[in-house]
Amino acid sequence: MKSKTLEHNSNRLLIVITYQNEQFLAGIFAMSGVAILMLTYLGIAPKILASFMQRYADAPMFSISCYIVCYIVGLVVLSNGLSRLYRSFLVSKFAFDKTANKLEVESKRFAKTNKQAFRLSEVTGVEQVFKPQANPELFLWIKKGDQARGEKIPFAKASIGTIISISTSLHILWCEVSEFLKDQPILILYREWTIEQDESKFRVYRSGDLRAYTVDRSSGYLIYELDGKEIGRYKTKDIKNVETEINPDNSDEDSSDRIVLAMIDGGKIPISVYSYSTDSHAVIVRTLKYGLGMEKYLHISPSFYAP
Repeated sequence: MKSKTLEHNSNRLLIVITYQNEQFLAGIFAMSGVAILMLTYLGIAPKILASFMQRYADAPMFSISCYIVCYIVGLVVLSNGLSRLYRSFLVSKFAFDKTANKLEVESKRFAKTNKQAFRLSEVTGVEQVFKPQANPELFLWIKKGDQARGEKIPFAKASIGTIISISTSLHILWCEVSEFLKDQPILILYREWTIEQDESKFRVYRSGDLRAYTVDRSSGYLIYELDGKEIGRYKTKDIKNVETEINPDNSDEDSSDRIVLAMIDGGKIPISVYSYSTDSHAVIVRTLKYGLGMEKYLHISPSFYAP
């Protein structure tokens, strides 16, 4: 998978995704299948196979069986290569336009072109999905009714490669699109975490444990809720920073942490329990700092936009 950003400013993002690496590998598969079939027709492949199976040489129909096996292998490799080749001849174009409030999706495979259009305000974000025995994929989510994950639109699929290269290429693309969409009224953040925001409130919550943090801009408070009940209310002007705090108990091999508010008076107030899922805490810390106006960028560092 290769992505190219043709346009990126505050109001418009245009990305084109191609699969040239997949085309190259699929071509190798297809050519290998053709080579196996040709070598079988010339009698070379069956002889090579027979040389590895000498103990069965006296079996009836041994020679014919070698031909059949080689033809089957050749056809399987060829069909697999052609199937991969067909799927890889895909060019996808995604145009995110805030001015027109529109997302245009264009997919072109050979001479067939498919176009779709959605309201940009209904796009709730981009999410990476891992499937068993398959490369990770990115999907765009379109809000349907009250469901932030209503309609799933295929966005990009990772190329075959190392885990590091797959994660890096998809993560960069995820960051770029997510940062562009950060001002959406509803935004998928991380797993079950969701952002809801308007001019007066910034709320990040998780449906799994009913945990929620609300920055009430009109009253100037950060409100921490758990299971629908208010746990704490803190004046935003008294908050110096949002941090993670490592559990000082070293009895466990794996360390855990919790989210704390660093106050101007020097105190620290925990707003979560200790958890081993430290990656989610890092995401929420960054998100709260953005909601409190301590960070300009939600998903990536300012250096991403540096000229």
